[in-house]
Amino acid sequence: MGCCYSKDPFYNQEMRRRNKEIESLLHKQKIKLEKETKILLLGAGSTGKSTFFRQVQLLQNGNFNQETVIEFRQIISRNCISLMKKLCSLANNLNIEIKNKFDMKKLDKIPNNKDFISQEDSEIIKNLWNDSGIQKIYPYAKLQLESFESAVYFFQNIDRISNEYYSPTNEDIIHARYQTRSIQEEEFTIKGYHFRLVDVGGQRSQRRKWIHCFEGTTSVIFFVSLTNCFQQKSKEQKISKLQESLDIFQYLVSCPWFERTTVVIFFNKLDLFKELLSDPNNELNIPSYQGSRDFTEVTEYIVSLFLNINSSSDYPSRDIYHFLTCAIDSDKISSVFLITLHSLFERSLEDLDF
Repeated sequence: MGCCYSKDPFYNQEMRRRNKEIESLLHKQKIKLEKETKILLLGAGSTGKSTFFRQVQLLQNGNFNQETVIEFRQIISRNCISLMKKLCSLANNLNIEIKNKFDMKKLDKIPNNKDFISQEDSEIIKNLWNDSGIQKIYPYAKLQLESFESAVYFFQNIDRISNEYYSPTNEDIIHARYQTRSIQEEEFTIKGYHFRLVDVGGQRSQRRKWIHCFEGTTSVIFFVSLTNCFQQKSKEQKISKLQESLDIFQYLVSCPWFERTTVVIFFNKLDLFKELLSDPNNELNIPSYQGSRDFTEVTEYIVSLFLNINSSSDYPSRDIYHFLTCAIDSDKISSVFLITLHSLFERSLEDLDF
């Protein structure tokens, strides 16, 4: 059978019009893809990727939307409960006595998934936070509790958080902690140039999803927690957390997907790192490091570990940048991010021969 062809001029005119519309849409999409910079946030768990992602959302939108505010009221309430339980557990593991046994028992009865902090819950948390036993574990908590900064912030604001009409502020949401279990994206445009920021979970169970995000990546922002250089291996861990970050980075820079991808390394949690470094009781755990506790010497050595991995990879000629950052500091992280975008913007223009 031959092909059917309509002799109706109105039908053929309509088909030509639709074809032109489709071609126009495809052309616009092609231009968009050519001008799009896809930025992938990667790194081990608890290195600050999701905090940075929220900072970018705040930078672009000015405030978090109402849906996010409602969601984070629940998250922050659960943070307060779980963080205090973790502090009590840490005290128990260190054989440090908590005097207030009465409130400890009350705390155990509060569900971990409770969606709000009541006035009674607030009093329990405040009493335990001021307990001499909990105060004694502060130095250990800074090392062993990855969300210690958030705990300090929330417990200092527990009266406000337990208010019946509590609505999280932007700063509250930035300090909140939760594991990213799905892929998050944020799109924004600067000077007519389209950026797509993609955040994926850093926990081991989430890394199998990474490869699905690799295609079309223009640049990777890789997060390293500087505080990891103080953390020793636990009985459950085969390697230190700093070594884990080094191993992940080696995998990424050796991946063919990223042969021409610009890599930016954010050495994060700078404020807590400085505080830990100033205390000689906190032992450094950095591969092959034999230097002093001088801030510049230590940070330059850590940076060199990652840069050397890139230099010895199969694709050493890629552009690579690095910054010392603090993801919870909105002003500083905004400045660093804008510098990063400027560098990526210029590189993208070079690739497109603009």
